[in-house]
Amino acid sequence: MKKFFILAAAAVVATAACTKSEVVEAPEKAISFEVAKYATATKAASYNSLLDETANGAAVTNFYTNAWFHTTGYSAQQTMADQSIVPNDATNPTQWNTDGRTYYWPKTGYLNFFSYAGYPLPTAKAEGSVTYSGVTVDRNANILVADAAYGYKENTTNANPPYQQNSVTKGVPTLFHHMLSRVKFDVIFDASAITDASYAYTVTIKTASISVPQVGTLAVNFTEPANVATTPQVVALSTTGWSSLGSYAAIDKVSGDVVLTAKGGNKSDGSTTDGTATGTPVELITESSAISHALSDDVTFSMTYTFSYKYGSEAPVTEDVTITATKLKEFAPSVSTWAMNTKYLYHIIIKPNEPIIFDPAVETWVAETNEPEYTY
Repeated sequence: MKKFFILAAAAVVATAACTKSEVVEAPEKAISFEVAKYATATKAASYNSLLDETANGAAVTNFYTNAWFHTTGYSAQQTMADQSIVPNDATNPTQWNTDGRTYYWPKTGYLNFFSYAGYPLPTAKAEGSVTYSGVTVDRNANILVADAAYGYKENTTNANPPYQQNSVTKGVPTLFHHMLSRVKFDVIFDASAITDASYAYTVTIKTASISVPQVGTLAVNFTEPANVATTPQVVALSTTGWSSLGSYAAIDKVSGDVVLTAKGGNKSDGSTTDGTATGTPVELITESSAISHALSDDVTFSMTYTFSYKYGSEAPVTEDVTITATKLKEFAPSVSTWAMNTKYLYHIIIKPNEPIIFDPAVETWVAETNEPEYTY
């Protein structure tokens, strides 16, 4: 699902002595960056911005912009190369500034902008494309690429995309999208079918992991409209998806054993008479990033656990159970693809005397919103 970060992005136009294009304007037209505060369905009063994203276990506190300058009679000139953009005030991140220097709008011509954030970083950037070639994606990765902004000449937007609701009057809008999926597993021990309260159960999960591709290639492309010289436009990114997948690696469960207990003879409220409440999920594999792709036979689930039960005062009966490299798409056939901007939660349901069940749920990563609020 898509998350909107409406950012005022801009660029530097550097002049060289040998050029005739007067591209540096007076300080009164310095480029600034504005980040929208937008409302969500569940947290209407809170700030939501790029700072809410995490990568490599830390908040995403900056993004990078590349820009190209165009003017009549001259070839395109890259005027901003991986320029870091940081919030002016992290406690109220509505304004963002270039890190380390001030940039000014050109006197003539226009600028095209391409921005990205998170990690791993792209391996190549060009006007019209951002490429991640053979990058390693681990469980803490978060790749964000923005729609391109073509044809901008000043801080005021001349053509507002729908998500701005004609609210942005300063800065170039930059809308980021998640390029990865998120995957999480929890486990439920359900003894609700056992009505005899003399039965007591314990499930101890020793290991659990999923095998996922760790290396892949993604090409993000943009098509420049024909009339950007007269009408600034935000252009949606395009990609055919991740390719050249390889180097499958395991995402393991949380540390330590996961112990679930229950007793037969359930109460009317759905809980067991003793031990873990029936139907209560316990985290097994922490929510992790994964490469978005059609699930191959190499995406597998493995788990080892001990199942123990006893009746009354009798000696317990214990059985060791191993699930080895089972294809996830066969365990949960309703989900055959992990899509970008999407979260997948797998409930692993263990019931006495029944096979293990996988019950996947799918939700968008972050809900779209059309309720931006701006502070200038």
